[in-house]
Amino acid sequence: MVVGVLKLSLVLAENHSLKEKRGVLRRIQAQVSHQFNISVTECGDQELWQSAVLGFGVVGSSHQVVEA
Repeated sequence: MVVGVLKLSLVLAENHSLKEKRGVLRRIQAQVSHQFNISVTECGDQELWQSAVLGFGVVGSSHQVVEA
């Protein structure tokens, strides 16, 4: 079993509130999960409205499956 992870830091300069930030992140999470069939979660900077840290995870039976 192979596990792939990615930690992505984002700057959301156009946001003016946590509500706007969460809306943007919700759309990103939904699109990525649907298109690539991987897990996505906000894993840092939850209370900062102009930055976010997203964690991505995928599990597969081989390196080729995870890296595809």
